[in-house]
Amino acid sequence: MATANISAHEAGATDDLSISELATIDFDPWPVSPDKWQPPTNEQWCNAINPTLTAARVAFVSMHKSKDQLVGIVSELEKDGVDVLDSIQHAQAFIDPIKSVLDAAYARMLIASAAAIEEEGGDTAR
Repeated sequence: MATANISAHEAGATDDLSISELATIDFDPWPVSPDKWQPPTNEQWCNAINPTLTAARVAFVSMHKSKDQLVGIVSELEKDGVDVLDSIQHAQAFIDPIKSVLDAAYARMLIASAAAIEEEGGDTAR
């Protein structure tokens, strides 16, 4: 069996493998360490959700504006003391580790599901 520590980067690589191929991949548990990233607490979620979702809405709207429109919007927001880049960067910093863990967990669960199908003698066709 191949052994791998499935990372978020590697998670996408599992999409092209058959169930049989997925079932042969092994991985090690991540070590638990207080100095490593931990999921947000309920209080951290509550404190982060409004500014994070606001930044996501601003980011979404910005994707549907021209450069000239965005120059005007940024100028107006800066007059009001809103730092758009800072808001988006804080949202990225909050969301990126969560996405990385979700991607890695998806890959691990996909591998474990394939292994369960193989153990049950199930259909290996994709």
